[in-house]
Amino acid sequence: MMMDQIKPFAVALLIGLIIGIEREHSHPEDSQAFGVRTFILLSLMGSLAAYLHQPTLDIVISVFVFGLIIAGYFRTTGRKELKKIHEQGILQGVGLTTEFSAGAVYCLGYIAYDDGFLATVIAVFVLLILVTRKRLRVFSRRQISSQEIQAASILLVIGLGVLPFLPDKLIDPWQLFNPHLFGLLFLAIASIQFGGYVAVRVMGERLGIVLTGFFGGLVSSTAIFVTVPKLVCDDPELCYPAIASSLFAVVASLLQFLLILYFVSPELLGRIAWPVSTMMAIAVLTSIILIREKINSGVLPHTINPLDLKAAARFSLLLAGMIFLVGLTRKYLGVNAFQALNYLGGLFDTHSVTFATASLFSNNHLTLPSAEYALGLITLASFSSKIVLLWITARNRFALLTTGLLILMLLSGAGVFYYTLS
Repeated sequence: MMMDQIKPFAVALLIGLIIGIEREHSHPEDSQAFGVRTFILLSLMGSLAAYLHQPTLDIVISVFVFGLIIAGYFRTTGRKELKKIHEQGILQGVGLTTEFSAGAVYCLGYIAYDDGFLATVIAVFVLLILVTRKRLRVFSRRQISSQEIQAASILLVIGLGVLPFLPDKLIDPWQLFNPHLFGLLFLAIASIQFGGYVAVRVMGERLGIVLTGFFGGLVSSTAIFVTVPKLVCDDPELCYPAIASSLFAVVASLLQFLLILYFVSPELLGRIAWPVSTMMAIAVLTSIILIREKINSGVLPHTINPLDLKAAARFSLLLAGMIFLVGLTRKYLGVNAFQALNYLGGLFDTHSVTFATASLFSNNHLTLPSAEYALGLITLASFSSKIVLLWITARNRFALLTTGLLILMLLSGAGVFYYTLS
């Protein structure tokens, strides 16, 4: 019982000690009003205020603590010794980091009394920010351009200020167009475009573009095929990395394809695991060969825009239009045209159609040959839509090589499938 009462204060003491040590070592000796002892006491005062839990006393203690922090700041900035240090170039300026850290430590001590784990996690983040403060300063001042800040702000406005207010319902006479889903599509394409730019900027052209393809493919492999070609148009030297990015997007999509079958119908997975794995292996091995080609890694061309809203809107309308036509066709084909519907659905909605097919098979509504044939049509449709998009968005060497590799993957998968049947 006593240990339970002592534990929050021990957590508070530890938080104040660690952050206080970091602050103590970040400044010349005796140049700051707050040292490790002050940080420990502030954290313990927070826990003590939470323990007493009297609103009036909480207010009094909080006013006292933050008044002390403000007084400490003015004491630090007004000391003659500090001015001499500043003139000698030992200290480059007086900020508010230590004072804000002191306020945070007091609040963390208050939180530690009720939730020591939460206080510890937040303290780790605070410590991480303090330890990397110089890198963060250099990053924010020298490595981020105003264009990149504007692009990130636009994405936040769209995601938080526009998308939530779009109606999430079908509004057209054919019951096919959902404004909220279209907004999500636009945001996904724009985010992949900006995410690709950031990945290239941080990790270099080869690794950055490849990671963009894989993680973007987990969201929408089709969206990758309408955003990556723009990189090649801006800089033809990115042709091979862009091909690798596209192939890794397909790998991510096929991986999700296998995971759906694993959870819904393991028997069906066993029948098509080898063909799909062969396709993925060809994509990965080809991508490794392509990204080994020498390019100006790490140098981002100035012509690349971190967020091209016109291109994102154009590609979103293109995809929405094609999805609309597919939906219209499916609506008037009727529910009996099962395999035709699978092909049409596979053009842009591979995973939901795969889930539906696997569910029907697992519930004995489809025979094994019919289910295999349906999955083949879905895969063919997915690859077909990507090839069409390639030639709509980029009629160049990139489109030609990527199309050839996609066809090679399809033929290899089909060959392995028929070989396993025999």
